[in-house]
Amino acid sequence: MNGTDCRRLVSVCLLLTAGTAFAPCDAGSYDRAASISFQTGLSYAIPEITLVDQGGRRVSLSSQLDIDRPVVLDFVFTTCTTVCPISTARLSKLQAQLTRQRAKFRLISISIDPEHDTPEALRQYAQEFGAGPDRRFLTGDAASVLAVQKAFDAYRGGKTYHPALTFMRFPHDPRWLRFEGVVSADTLLHHFLTLAPDNVAAK
Repeated sequence: MNGTDCRRLVSVCLLLTAGTAFAPCDAGSYDRAASISFQTGLSYAIPEITLVDQGGRRVSLSSQLDIDRPVVLDFVFTTCTTVCPISTARLSKLQAQLTRQRAKFRLISISIDPEHDTPEALRQYAQEFGAGPDRRFLTGDAASVLAVQKAFDAYRGGKTYHPALTFMRFPHDPRWLRFEGVVSADTLLHHFLTLAPDNVAAK
């Protein structure tokens, strides 16, 4: 099974299992029983850098984060066949849930393999996972990507060892929520709706 087929399988299975964490492609390299930890009120010094999105547009990182809607952010790379497709499919499910809620949001995935993950590679990856208009996949030069990882205390020496991390922030609040482990889309949705009810349209 190649990487693309694996990602598709993970995406389908995850959407059918409500975000359960598993690793069908390489069970030996991912601990499916790993616990999820959760921290609130964290501050990160975001570097003033420019990245490139899946459409080839140069964007400042701050312009993607300092917006009038909640932001959910993670780190991935497109050739990963273990935790990354699980995390990406989980955000696809969250995207669908938030869209049904008519919520305002932005989902951001930053590649930690900028040498391979060109804007075109990210565009194809985004299409595989059904990325909508409120979802961004970002890459950049190696120094910028490393700076972002270190800013979020997400760097562990290389892409092979990167942890499963998800971050959430709300408008006009510099503090972040940090989830360690593959947190489910339902859990992320719960925190989003609890902490940002004003970003959901009235029905």
